[in-house]
Amino acid sequence: MSLPLQSAGAIVGAAVLATKAVQQIGKSLGFDEVLAAEASANAASSPEALIKELSQAIAERLDESGFGVNLPAKLDVTFDGEIQVAPNHPQAAQIESRLANDPKISTIVEKLRSSAGPGPWSVDLTKSSTQGNILESFGG
Repeated sequence: MSLPLQSAGAIVGAAVLATKAVQQIGKSLGFDEVLAAEASANAASSPEALIKELSQAIAERLDESGFGVNLPAKLDVTFDGEIQVAPNHPQAAQIESRLANDPKISTIVEKLRSSAGPGPWSVDLTKSSTQGNILESFGG
C-alpha cells in the first residue's frame, strides 16, 4: 500500500515539527534546571528555613500591632499548631490572639507541621534573622 505523495509530505512535516518542539522544550527547561528547582524548593521548605520565615513574620506582625517594644523572648508552637507565649508575659493573651488570627503565620505553621512533623517547637525572637531561630524541637 503506498501513500499519496501529499500524505507522506505531511507526515514528514509533522515529524520535523515535533522534533523541533521537543528540542525547544529541552532547551528551555533542561534536566539540571528541573533538579535545581526541586532542590531550591526543598531548601525553602526545610524546617530551619520555615522557622526563620515564621520568626520574621511573627516579629513583623507584633511590631505592626504595637507589641514591638515588649516582645516575648520566645514562643512555643504546639503539636496542633497553636502559638503560645510564656504565661508570665504581661500581654500573652493579646499576642496569642493576634498571631492566631494571622493567615500568613498560620500558613507558615502549617508548612512547618507538614515538612517537619507536628512539633512542638520553640522559636527564639531575640535572635536576628541571620542567626538560628529554633531553640529546640521537643517531642515529634
